[in-house]
Formats: sequence, C-alpha cells, structure tokens
Amino acid sequence: MIWEILETSLKLKLFDHTQLSVSPENLASALKAHPKNLGFFMDALASLDFLEKKDGQYLNSPLARSFLVSTSPTYQGNVLLTMHAKQKQLLNGGLRKLVLEGPQKVRQDPEKRADPQKWGNMARLLAQIQASGQAQTVVEFVKTLPEAEKLNKMLDVGAGPGLLGIALAQALPGLECLLFDQAPVVPFAEKSISQYQMQDRVQTMAGDYSQDPIGEGYDLILASLTLEFFKDRLAEVLTRFKTALNSQGLMLIITGTLTQEKTKPTEQLLSWLPGVLNNEQMMFEPGQIEQTLQQVGFVSLETRPLPGFISPHGPLTAFVGRKP
Repeated sequence: MIWEILETSLKLKLFDHTQLSVSPENLASALKAHPKNLGFFMDALASLDFLEKKDGQYLNSPLARSFLVSTSPTYQGNVLLTMHAKQKQLLNGGLRKLVLEGPQKVRQDPEKRADPQKWGNMARLLAQIQASGQAQTVVEFVKTLPEAEKLNKMLDVGAGPGLLGIALAQALPGLECLLFDQAPVVPFAEKSISQYQMQDRVQTMAGDYSQDPIGEGYDLILASLTLEFFKDRLAEVLTRFKTALNSQGLMLIITGTLTQEKTKPTEQLLSWLPGVLNNEQMMFEPGQIEQTLQQVGFVSLETRPLPGFISPHGPLTAFVGRKP
C-alpha cells in the first residue's frame, strides 16, 4: 500500500504542487482530482511523512522537497519508478513461476547485458542518483586517504554522467580526470562537464573499458557500481586497471557485496532478486573483491562502508587496493 501511495503521487507530480502550502480543494482543480478523496489521500501522505499538514493546508516535508519534486537536482522519482518496473515480473504469481519453473530468460554474457544502447536511456537516472549525495560521499572518502593530496591524474570507468569524477576534480585542484563510458553515455558526461565548467581538467573517452584502450599513468582509478557487469571476468579487468596505474596508484571500487552466507544485506538481496532468478547474477560473492584485488597484485587493501552513498541497491562498500 505504501508503494501504491507513493507511485500515485509521483505519477500525478503531486509534490510539484505542494512546494507551497495548499488545500486539497485548491489542488484538486490542478490535478483534476476528486477533492474529498484527494484530502484523504494527502492525509495518508502526511502520515508517511511525505507531507506536513497544518490548519488544513499541506506542504512538502524536507524529504519530499529534496527527493520527490521533479525539478529538484536530487529528484529520485524516476529512479523509484524504474526500480519498481523491474520488480513487476515477480508480482501476480511471477515469483511463484520462477521458483517452480526456473529462469524464463536465457543467460546473457556480461557484454550483452551491458548493451551500450541501454546506457543512453539510463544516463539521466544515473545523474539524479549521483547528485543525491554520492558525489560528496566519494569526495569525503578519498580525502581521508593519505595519497589524496598527491593525486594528479584519475580515470573514472563506467562514469555515467560523470558527477563523481567531476566532484573529485573540483575538490582536489591538482587533479585531472578522464570520464570513460559507453558511447551513448558520453554526451551526458560532456553536458555535466560544461554545467560545472570543468573543461580544463575533465575530459571524456568512449569505449568498453574491459577491452578497449583506457590510457595509462593514472594515480587513481575509480570503478563505482560498474564492475558488476564483469564479475565473472573481474581478475582480467582489474589486471588491465593495475597496468594503467602508476606505482603506488590507487584502485577504488564502490559496490555492494553479500555477507552472512549470501543472506545479507537485505536491501541488496531483494533489489537484485528479479535478475538473479532469471540468470542475471550481478552480486559479488562474499570476499570476492578483496581476494581478486590481492590475486592480481594489489597491496595495502582497505575496506570501509559508505553509509552516505545512497544507492537503489542498498548499502555499499569502498574497496581500496594499491599498486606496488
């Protein structure tokens, strides 16, 4: 029921109309809604802390103001609707069918799952996700590393709209950054570079980082929520990154990983469940990141949770490896 209430609000763009205090009667005209039922509905939103009610007037709560107004730079409505669409296949008996009959899709190779054409459609969503606190969290984390002030050149692979790499370049004045992603995504990264006026120190490159040239001489390579597509080739891809790093260079991976015999974190397990049941395994095994970093020759490993890094898939972890 909670999701039905929120989904209805998002599709009506209700929170766009409650940025100033408004009564249900006045709002009903704008939404072409039933005034009395709209009032009941807005009471439900207030009970869920999406709206605040005072003297019969309704106003967005701080949460709604930040994340549910469609014009907000940190709007998450499209992300929520997209995530729900992926869960629909489990509804109305879909989950029972998958459990009894097995996967309904033929397993695809990671490269096919990462069809470049799909990423152009996802770039706008990624921009909203990265702007919701991810960029600042990454900056704060990198600044805690002893090498931070010595970073001169970085590569952000699977960069999407590029807000993480751009934020690091803004925070570290001596840092130049290359944003690397599939060709349909690069125009979105270039738009971000222009928006933040970082053309002098942030550039783009298009390609498949698992096989195309990625450059060399980097002090930092960032891979945030992207290596999941190559979890079966992780050692191969990390070896490519290690080759591209300078001596003492940093490999920073941000991702989720399963724990407690693959039963936790709950949010991550449930969010990936539709894909897992259809042969699309995107979750890293417990210890897989650390073991593979060590296997390909990275040293001085660090693992830290990133509680401020908001993700549709639940809590994430930062893994750091250093090239000898």
